[in-house]
Amino acid sequence: MKKLYTLFLLAFVVTSTIIAQKTLVTENFGASYAHNESMSTNSSGWTHTGTGDFVHKIVSGSGASGSNCFAQLGTPGAASASHDIQLHAGNTYEFKAYVKTVNSRIYVTLRINSGGTDVATSGNTSANGSWEELSCSYTPAADEMASFQFVKTQGQLANIDKIKVICTSCPDKNYVFDFNDSKEGWLSGGGCNVSLGNDAMNINATGNNVLTRSGNLTADLGLTTTDYDRARVTFRTPYAASGAGAGKLYFYSLSGGNSQFAVFDITRDAANTTTFQTVEIDLTAAPTSGNYTGSIARLGFRAPWGIAGGDICHLQKIELFNQPQAPVPALTLTGIMDLGLSGSSGKALMLTANQSISDL
Repeated sequence: MKKLYTLFLLAFVVTSTIIAQKTLVTENFGASYAHNESMSTNSSGWTHTGTGDFVHKIVSGSGASGSNCFAQLGTPGAASASHDIQLHAGNTYEFKAYVKTVNSRIYVTLRINSGGTDVATSGNTSANGSWEELSCSYTPAADEMASFQFVKTQGQLANIDKIKVICTSCPDKNYVFDFNDSKEGWLSGGGCNVSLGNDAMNINATGNNVLTRSGNLTADLGLTTTDYDRARVTFRTPYAASGAGAGKLYFYSLSGGNSQFAVFDITRDAANTTTFQTVEIDLTAAPTSGNYTGSIARLGFRAPWGIAGGDICHLQKIELFNQPQAPVPALTLTGIMDLGLSGSSGKALMLTANQSISDL
């Protein structure tokens, strides 16, 4: 069963711990959820209150941005769906999602609730019957567990899709492409076409050199290499490997067009042609070609070798992030001893360390 992606990156500074990242939660629905499956009784972590239930829907082309999957409060009357998330003092959190109302426009909002009090509330959709992104933000004064809520106080039904919770002020950043029931704006870069899949984007090969990119030549993610020292790619390759078998992760600048400035190998378990596999890439290591430095406007993914016309590579997730720094070992100094020094009645200290100086 697919879980709501909750991503935690830790940064350690001697005696304090900072939990900091950009995208904390992303939920496009889809994956292995069934049509009309209860989201409040499965393993997704959602809680429901009020009339009816909070259910998963699969209706071709009816989700946000033409996707197939979304969730729904489908019974008339007051109801809500919520998910709890740990927040940390001083960070600003944004809760956003696409919402579609049916005879309930003025009664549906996104909310952040802390200790039973609504601390942030979105506006309403501007019209019934169409998808519209709503959002609200909150900066807690202390560490707390908050409830991120989709609320309908009355009216007929309300749909929700493409949910994100983002920390907008965290010093460490990550960037996530979640391809569950979403193409995330990605396009063919040659040798394929792309289509929606419930649990991944389908890369449908028309040749054996298959490339996709995160947008056209004018697209700009506005990222920089200094913020990310790792990449993580999750994919499925239901075809036999050939040659080196590796895929490629490409980095493009805005000025460079379709000429990538850095390329990294995506290794593949050639024996695995049935399940998703996740590969972590060290971006501080030497690229296969180019130099990993500068602004990142787009990413590219080349399917691992072995693919041919008629084959499909399933791309589920790409994440850029920073590897948590290891905590600095503590140095403990103990003990004072009187020593008789030749020609002196003074004292000296004997210090015992629990770490080697070379470790510090």
